[in-house]
Amino acid sequence: MKILVVDDSKFSRKRVTSVVSELDCELIQASDGEEGFAVFEQEQPDLVISDLLMPNVDGISLLKMIRGTGSQVPVIIVSADIQESSRTICQDLGIVTFLNKPFKPEQLREAINNALTKTVEVVND
Repeated sequence: MKILVVDDSKFSRKRVTSVVSELDCELIQASDGEEGFAVFEQEQPDLVISDLLMPNVDGISLLKMIRGTGSQVPVIIVSADIQESSRTICQDLGIVTFLNKPFKPEQLREAINNALTKTVEVVND
């Protein structure tokens, strides 16, 4: 299994990748949505975990680009963006989970498990 983590913050990427690295999977990283989409097209990951607020191509644009390819790959959004409109757009684009930053490691583990069953949820904590 390949998991792509897209976040412009090295600190945030490290928090996500520390949880992902516990899993038996290949970890791929990108520092913004533009790089994330290029890596997505090349690597065809099984799961995408992305931030929303990024330079160049933001998370919503990345999600639209991914869905524009016809892919239904599970996507988890991990973001400090607390706007309800952002969540609604992401849910309409078929994300499986929206986690608020800062998240607890067990929340991300659960979100990854949920991504395998594609259940939609919003976590407020």
